Amino acid sequence: MTTDGWIYALAVYRHDGTAIGQYAIDVDWEPARQWARHVAICEGHRNGWHDSAQVLPIWHTSGKPVLRGFRVLLRSNGLPAVACDFTTAFFAAPARALSSTLVDAGALSRGEVFRYMALAVRDPDGEAPASRLHLVVREADAPDVPPVRDATLSDAITGAASVGEPIPDEIPVIATPRVIDGIVALTHAAGPIETGGALIGHMFRDASMNEVFVRITAQIPARHTQATATRLAFTADTWRDLQRETDARAMGERLVGWWHSHPVADWHGDDAGSSGDGHEASALHDCFSEHDIAVHRTVFPGAHCIALVANRLAADAVKISVFGWHHAVLRRRGLLLSGGQASCDFEE
Repeated sequence: MTTDGWIYALAVYRHDGTAIGQYAIDVDWEPARQWARHVAICEGHRNGWHDSAQVLPIWHTSGKPVLRGFRVLLRSNGLPAVACDFTTAFFAAPARALSSTLVDAGALSRGEVFRYMALAVRDPDGEAPASRLHLVVREADAPDVPPVRDATLSDAITGAASVGEPIPDEIPVIATPRVIDGIVALTHAAGPIETGGALIGHMFRDASMNEVFVRITAQIPARHTQATATRLAFTADTWRDLQRETDARAMGERLVGWWHSHPVADWHGDDAGSSGDGHEASALHDCFSEHDIAVHRTVFPGAHCIALVANRLAADAVKISVFGWHHAVLRRRGLLLSGGQASCDFEE
């Protein structure tokens, strides 16, 4: 992934317009590259998993150095280049990270509202420092793993119900009640401690529609985790175990997402020593934390990858929220449930 010598930065302002400063940012371009790959695969470029990628600025009408967005350009030998444009909404994640640094430095107050403007400036040495290019090579990108299979989307979603919070043009992801019910059972079994696991399945392409979709075939419980009532950490042993379990099934499946639980019922003060602040618990129960975002960005940057949060609201009630990528920005999304109803509700 090359940036052609451009350094990306944020100009930060207080809510009243007072300038705080301009700061170079460490941008993780991988979600944008993965979304561009998704576009390439939809267009029938099956061998796009290792294409070289280039990031180019798209200037605001006010001119340089202010950005309206950026373009990811994928090039592959013998095929036309694929271009995918993104807005400055992509920089919300580095802006949040920068705000934490500014709070620590005393330039911003905790909780203070701020505004930012995305910029691109030339590196005087002609290229951006390597430290600003974040790229993780994953086993899922191995060339011997077929990225997609052929299928017809209309057949795959016949009779499926849309749950969650669907957004326009989202990548269709299909799951069965069996998978969801397994997540619900494990969430209840874990009680006051968070638990989680991996979602595995297959990617498909409908050539008649230039549409890629995903079918989740199973969930694999995560072992070797570090879990508390408010946080779940997957260790290196966790990921190795999940990959071994997936390989042992010998069905050509790949990791397509993950899930974890929130024991919300126990955040309401049901246990001795807890705050009993129901309003705070209500605000927390459906959050996708910075830690969760970091996990998803690092391990599941693929445009098709989703995350499920199973909120245990009571001893007999779980409500699931769905998150995923949309034009390289992580947000709430929908899910297609095929084959009946699940034993839980979904956040809408």
